[in-house]
Amino acid sequence: MSPYRVETYTDLAAAPADAWDRIVRETNASVFYSHDWLEAYEQAGPHQSWPYHLLVYEGAEPVGLLPVYLTQRCPRLTAHRKYLVKTETALREPMLLAHSFYSYYGGPLVKKGHDGLLTDLLAAFQDLARDLDVQVYGFVNVPQGADAFLACLEQHGFLTRYISSSMYLPITWSSFDEYVAALPVNHRFGIRKAMRRMRARGHHLSCEFVTEPDNFDELIALLERILKKHEHVNTNLYPKAYLKAVVSIMGEAAKFALVRGPDHQLLCFGLLLDDGRCLTPWVAGIDYDTLHIFDQYHFLYRWVIGYAIENGYKELDMGRGSYRFKSRYGFKRRILKFAVNTTQAELRPEVDRWSQELAETNLARYARHFADKEVEGR
Repeated sequence: MSPYRVETYTDLAAAPADAWDRIVRETNASVFYSHDWLEAYEQAGPHQSWPYHLLVYEGAEPVGLLPVYLTQRCPRLTAHRKYLVKTETALREPMLLAHSFYSYYGGPLVKKGHDGLLTDLLAAFQDLARDLDVQVYGFVNVPQGADAFLACLEQHGFLTRYISSSMYLPITWSSFDEYVAALPVNHRFGIRKAMRRMRARGHHLSCEFVTEPDNFDELIALLERILKKHEHVNTNLYPKAYLKAVVSIMGEAAKFALVRGPDHQLLCFGLLLDDGRCLTPWVAGIDYDTLHIFDQYHFLYRWVIGYAIENGYKELDMGRGSYRFKSRYGFKRRILKFAVNTTQAELRPEVDRWSQELAETNLARYARHFADKEVEGR
């Protein structure tokens, strides 16, 4: 008989926040698992979702967790169903997802010594999918390194496909100069050249952290420009109400890095999530009209890297996108998987087709950014 029991929480507020975040800390998990981030997502995220979070107990002690949402009308899910495949899938929403495309990472968190709970947790997740009568259920953005869990998923009939990659930088230097000196010569030369060019132009840019900007509309306008630049069909992925909820609920753990020009004009910004160990830039916006003058995006990267080094962070996680740009600064690639299944056997061919097309599309979009040996990622 299993020593574990799985409890389902349809109200995040009912889940024990201290015990929840203790699991997050002890497993060195991403800030996207934190009770506060999930609360902001549920309160104001651009979706219509219902929580079905799973918390695993051994006796009275929580030892594992899985954030879960019955998800529909999520713009990122819409993109994966409609725009990032050759043929839109008719697989219906809501889908049961663990946990969100707005998070860099997904999958369960398990305290050390309790890997045996994965079987119970997965069984509870599958039972939940059947009880809710969804067509599709699965795990979003499962990171490489979760090999035992991915193997368990495949044994239980899940199709595991490449979905994306995140880019992260382990912080191992004592100064920014030491960091630059450790880069490959061509990247080191490029960074130093950009810094000399900025000095030669006489540009004096500044960057500061604020927990709540004076003008959210100004930030939203820059954010929508970057989404449009990267050809997102929906440029309202991060509504003002959502960003305000993140700031209000997460407090000091959510910081806006604002880059300003010589006349104090806002040139770009980044919203960074901070758990004290890892600094996670999550949302950004750029004034492209001045980019050729000030090169402010490079400035922001250098400033954030320097800040992370000087303040003793262990990792800087830049997430998805701009892979070649990030690799110039020494960021490494972390492959992410989408593990998907269906409650209806007759739908499996379509789930197979959809997930395979999604993987092929995402691989093709970014293959040129990675070395040939890294492109496979399947």
